[in-house]
Amino acid sequence: DANWNPAPEVTQAITVMGLYTLAVSSDHGSVTPSPGLYILAEGARITNIVQTPSLAGTTQFVCLGWTLTGHSPESGAGAQFVLTLTNNAVLTWRWGTNYWLAASAGAHGVVNLGSGWRAAGAPVQITATADPYYHFEEWTGDAAGSANPLTALMDGAKSVGARFAEDRAAHGTPIWWLAQHYPAATNFDQVALSDSDGDGYLTWQEWVAGTDPTNKACCLKVCPTNTTGLSIMTCTGRVYTLC
Repeated sequence: DANWNPAPEVTQAITVMGLYTLAVSSDHGSVTPSPGLYILAEGARITNIVQTPSLAGTTQFVCLGWTLTGHSPESGAGAQFVLTLTNNAVLTWRWGTNYWLAASAGAHGVVNLGSGWRAAGAPVQITATADPYYHFEEWTGDAAGSANPLTALMDGAKSVGARFAEDRAAHGTPIWWLAQHYPAATNFDQVALSDSDGDGYLTWQEWVAGTDPTNKACCLKVCPTNTTGLSIMTCTGRVYTLC
């Protein structure tokens, strides 16, 4: 009535906050937030983290990054990022698989790489190199044959070993042993068939006997000591038979 003035018109602006869903998916590892469906307010800031690598025995899973479906940015690398939610989104962590390769060399040689994680499905080339006077003989473990280098396909965890053997001259005489006594020799077959110290035993026979082929006084001998016994010069690693 006449005692009151009408109130002035007022425009009030109201912000209505939307609710959106965030679906988190990960096949491996420990992730934050954990896999599941979340309902969050518009503008919510979510710190996404994954623990990498994730181990399962001789298999290793490594985080390769992430993808966002229905949201921007669409993808990224790394194991951590912050998301400001503006609409519905699906977060998927991406993983790569590695398998453990145990590579080793037996006595008297080496291989060109050590044990370690290798990408699943990748071909790995392993080369064996023998010491002087030895040669590569064969692969053992999850590989076979004598192809060198070897290409191993990493379709699972593998253990590969290299085996080496002696180079031998005439009558199976090891060349490393001949080289110790005749370092200047070039024809080891000839050396094995010679009697350089003139003791009546060929070099290969002295290898069998375990004696020094360069010392005339060192040879296999049976010496009578009395009327009831014999004394024989021997060396470790040999078997002697008296007939």
